[in-house]
Amino acid sequence: MPGEVVQAHAKTESTCSACHQTFDKAAQPKLCMACHKEIASDVKARRGFHGRLTSSACRTCHTEHKGRQFNIVKLDAKTFRHDQTDFVLLGAHKTTTCNFCHLPNKKFRDAPSACIGCHRKDDFHKATMGSDCAKCHSSTDWKQARFNHADTGFILRGKHSTAKCAACHTPALGQSKLVKECVGCHKGDDVHKGSMGPACSSCHSENSWRETRFDHSKTGFALTGKHLDTQCTGCHKQANVFRGAPTQCFGCHQSDDMHKGSLGNDCKACHQPQAWKPSRGFDHAKTRFPLIGKHRDAACLGCHKTPTHFRGIAGKCIDCHLKDDTHKGKNGSECASCHSAESWKTSSFDHSRMTKFPLLGGHGKISCQSCHKGDLHKEKLDMRCVSCHRVKDPHKGRLGDKCDGCHNSELWTKVQVDHNLTAFPLLGQHRITECKSCHVDQTFRGTPTACIACHKKNDKHSGGFGERCDACHSARDWRLWEFDHDKKTQFALLGAHSSLKCESCHNNSRGRHIALSKACGSCHSGDDIHNGSFGMQCDRCHNSTSFKDIAR
Repeated sequence: MPGEVVQAHAKTESTCSACHQTFDKAAQPKLCMACHKEIASDVKARRGFHGRLTSSACRTCHTEHKGRQFNIVKLDAKTFRHDQTDFVLLGAHKTTTCNFCHLPNKKFRDAPSACIGCHRKDDFHKATMGSDCAKCHSSTDWKQARFNHADTGFILRGKHSTAKCAACHTPALGQSKLVKECVGCHKGDDVHKGSMGPACSSCHSENSWRETRFDHSKTGFALTGKHLDTQCTGCHKQANVFRGAPTQCFGCHQSDDMHKGSLGNDCKACHQPQAWKPSRGFDHAKTRFPLIGKHRDAACLGCHKTPTHFRGIAGKCIDCHLKDDTHKGKNGSECASCHSAESWKTSSFDHSRMTKFPLLGGHGKISCQSCHKGDLHKEKLDMRCVSCHRVKDPHKGRLGDKCDGCHNSELWTKVQVDHNLTAFPLLGQHRITECKSCHVDQTFRGTPTACIACHKKNDKHSGGFGERCDACHSARDWRLWEFDHDKKTQFALLGAHSSLKCESCHNNSRGRHIALSKACGSCHSGDDIHNGSFGMQCDRCHNSTSFKDIAR
């Protein structure tokens, strides 16, 4: 014998034929299978690790006669392919150590394949949910359940979707079917103590137990306006008792009735659910005084001085607006003839239609008191402009009282006189010159028309050319002169003479405003190098282009 067999085969060590058949090595696997019937069954059914092996020779992996303590199983835990077994490692199982499932002194094939075999201590349900853990749990994370509650006929919505399973499925209940009605779990939350029946969902929702969705309109008293925001206990005074609450306004609002019952108990005739204050429900048009304009926004107590003072109110403006009457009663009590309900301060009196003095231009913008100092209706005002504008008349009455001949009602200081209709039409710069520049004393009549009357200080000729300034100057620009020396004198300006200044010839030494000699020598005596030996007729040799040029 080549050596001792392992301890498990020690009882057959003396019987070689139990494992060997003389002269037939191929028969050895059959002999192995004869003892190891579970493996034989796996191989035949092609299941388990041995059933998936390609080699049928047992000695390929298992070697004998190596001693009693020899490990006959050649298995490397690090390289072993568990996917060749009936239990593929997925999720967290991939990182689990072998001895967690394969216990010491136990065959590898004896490891349980059902979840409960290893996770019995993790079973929170204490076996009340059966042994098929995979229906809810996965190998990825044991604590993360994937149970589809909709399959039970009770879909989890709202707060139910975030509730823990144990909140409804207590360990004591086990797999017992729960009552689907709300009261099955919420009986302790029922503040009505069962008086409203078990159909909690008619008022409450899964989103929040405290959030009610009761359709109050089905009770005959629909909630509108402020009633929508009112707490239930505001009308249902007795805790959680809802039947028998008053439906008339007076039932809840008697303490709010500032009329002290003087207007009856039909509050909705004036008030509305949108807001108890102010009253908007009452149709004032049904009275003798329809509310229009600013009256619509006025507070009731503005006219009805006390909460019980509604009947018997007079309908005249003066009854309420006596303190607003700036006329102190002088214009009577018919305020509506001038004022309107849109604005008390805005008068609707049509001065143009109702008087002989239409209010035009600036007159339409001034206050009545600007002209009517006393009684607006009784006094008769002078309609002439001067009656109001005398203090503003710069002419001191010297132009009469027909102010509108020059002034207009748009702007008193704006003059519209047509100067072209006078003996002095305004041309050039005269059009933009202020009136007082010429009409110094605002008299207008008798103002001189000669240029020198206004431009004497601008006359640099000192009167030497007379008063007809316009012979040379124009109204367009005083500094631009238009004197034609060639046409108006007997000395045409030629050559260099055309670019000379007037003062070059007309100077103080020769007399600025007297007739000058036309002889060249009268101006060029200083330039005569001949000292007069050739006479005064310089132009016989010289020309006006250049005195230095000699024409031989």
